[in-house]
Amino acid sequence: RSGRSARPATSDRMSVRPTSRTLGDLLDEMAAARPHAQALAFRHEQLSYAALRARVDELAGALLAVGVARGDRVAVLLPNRPEWVVAALAIAKIGGIVSAISTFSTPRELEWTLEHSGAVALITISAFRGRAYLDALHDLCPELAGSAPGALRSERLPSLRTVVSVDGRRVDGVFRPEEFLALGAGVGTTALRVRQRSVSPSDVCYILYTSGSTAMPKGVTLAHGGVIENGFNIGERQHLTPADRLWLAVPLFWSFGSANALPAIMTHGG
Repeated sequence: RSGRSARPATSDRMSVRPTSRTLGDLLDEMAAARPHAQALAFRHEQLSYAALRARVDELAGALLAVGVARGDRVAVLLPNRPEWVVAALAIAKIGGIVSAISTFSTPRELEWTLEHSGAVALITISAFRGRAYLDALHDLCPELAGSAPGALRSERLPSLRTVVSVDGRRVDGVFRPEEFLALGAGVGTTALRVRQRSVSPSDVCYILYTSGSTAMPKGVTLAHGGVIENGFNIGERQHLTPADRLWLAVPLFWSFGSANALPAIMTHGG
């Protein structure tokens, strides 16, 4: 829910829908329209729309460098922080599919979700709220300890090749962020734009898992065009404007966060 202070009647409210129909194009559109406006705030970190786009393009180039192809699933196991948004937009920009994993996952649930989604890469953090994700991953994939980063060959998770940890902890077989981003230096802007232009509104951008409270979780697929349309309409009903700030208090791995709240504020430039 958007909190709003009093503002003049001449609010800079956007009155038209974004022209973009994919998440990558939407970010570019907002960065062109409002490059210096704040896009994200997290603790002491603040990112403008232009800075967010730069971070997204940098990560997208690295994903291309390790061979992430259109339609590949890339798992994101992160709490709410800028890296979740950057990762999701970078994956979507190159036509990959974000497989969002709950931060509440046990090792067994982590294995099931990675196997079920067929993720070729995992972007994660070493641990969060007592759950040690990288330790669990090493137990699931003992081959990781003897692998070069990006060259995993796991018997239990045969699709998984690349693991990136955003907190920079040195772990065998896992990319630290600076190492991973450096791979994208050799990927030109042209290659990124060519891939971005191949993405269509009907392409799947998210796989979001249900709770599995009465059965195994279901992987719900959502497409670029529907996420943008739905998000914009939510924002219109809440009367969002570029002056608004949205507190993302619900996890981004749930649809309320990633498919409702995030596109609602983003389509309105807030």
